[in-house]
Amino acid sequence: MLIIGMSVTEPAWIDVLIDLLMSALSQDQNLTRVVVNSAFIHLIPHVTSTGLRLIIDVSFFFITYFDQ
Repeated sequence: MLIIGMSVTEPAWIDVLIDLLMSALSQDQNLTRVVVNSAFIHLIPHVTSTGLRLIIDVSFFFITYFDQ
């Protein structure tokens, strides 16, 4: 299958999904966190370097934010 006209700058599907999951983690609902954690376990093999960077950045933000 040949895809014509696909932009190289589009983010990978996993990066978009990780961004959504990281946003969901910021909600103060335990059920949301449980669902995100359960989904993330299955997504680990697909994580790209961009997704990993996003996870690290968000984690670092929460660590520095809650340490104050």
